[in-house]
Amino acid sequence: MAKKLKIMENEKNPLDDLKNDEITETRREIWRAKLKKVENLEMSTA
Repeated sequence: MAKKLKIMENEKNPLDDLKNDEITETRREIWRAKLKKVENLEMSTA
């Protein structure tokens, strides 16, 4: 577990390069995409 955590810490997070407001905007877009997927799944199963 500790080894895996260490590897994750060493990996460069692409969000680290962005400024805070850019990170927020990127996260918003990611969440929008996730929500759309969930809505589409619910529609298709209903």
